Amino acid sequence: MSKSHEERRPARRAFSLAALLLSAATVVAVGSAVFAQDHAEAAGATTLDGVFTAEQVARGDVVYQRECAMCHGANLGGSGMAPPLAGIAFMFYWQDKPLSELYTFTRDNMPFGNAGSLPAQTYADIVALILDANGFPAGDTELGTDVDALAQITLVPAPAE
Repeated sequence: MSKSHEERRPARRAFSLAALLLSAATVVAVGSAVFAQDHAEAAGATTLDGVFTAEQVARGDVVYQRECAMCHGANLGGSGMAPPLAGIAFMFYWQDKPLSELYTFTRDNMPFGNAGSLPAQTYADIVALILDANGFPAGDTELGTDVDALAQITLVPAPAE
């Protein structure tokens, strides 16, 4: 064999190994993405599925302005006294959690100093307002108050604006 042929053999092996590793990585990445999507679908609904109605948002806004805006701000942007209920900081905290956690936290802790004082459906309406403010779509079915049902809905990343 010529010297140049001998010199090319390691380069071919390296190229073949790199191609093999790239192929394996692609298969793993695609498989993981498909698994994640199938797992999310099997887990139940998400906040992208229209899990509240526009009517709930309107009702929730009336109560929110009266009971919540003084601390969380009229536009849900937060204040020095309370965190934002819309935007990146909100989603960073609540993303990938079941909607039941947001509902029960709100019901069990708000309004500050008078927790649990609102009707259960009113808390659901306020959660609908919060979802709407974060860009999630309204649907045809009202968000209910059944904690087990809410646990089947996952807060997913907010849609791009």
